[in-house]
Amino acid sequence: MPDIELVPIDEPVLEALIQAAVNGADADEVTPPLSENNEWTPERMEWLRAYHRACREGLDGPAGEAIWAITSSGTPVGAVRLKRTGDGDVVEAGIWLVRSLADAESDGSPSGEFWRRLVPVGRVPFVQILPTRTLPRRS
Repeated sequence: MPDIELVPIDEPVLEALIQAAVNGADADEVTPPLSENNEWTPERMEWLRAYHRACREGLDGPAGEAIWAITSSGTPVGAVRLKRTGDGDVVEAGIWLVRSLADAESDGSPSGEFWRRLVPVGRVPFVQILPTRTLPRRS
């Protein structure tokens, strides 16, 4: 399995991350539904750029969010984010991955090996972990 890392999203990483999203993920899995038919439009890609730039100051910045690119052997394959919830030290976590990783198991989830390698990389001292729900996979 390739090396898995979380890296800050500077401009070169941001452009590579957007290309990974456009080429390997459904638009509505990466951003809110900003266009019809789950399409990657120039406006949606610009929204994604602005969103990542706004989160560069991290959890203590004005956006109250921090985002890192997930890389596999140096290539962006997704992103993970933490967002303040306004409830003390509780944060919301979100993640998206390119289809080639998301399709790694028969149930559509990334392989267990991928998660075993990612979790120690992104260790964060959570006070509380909120349960999440994964939306059904689109055909």
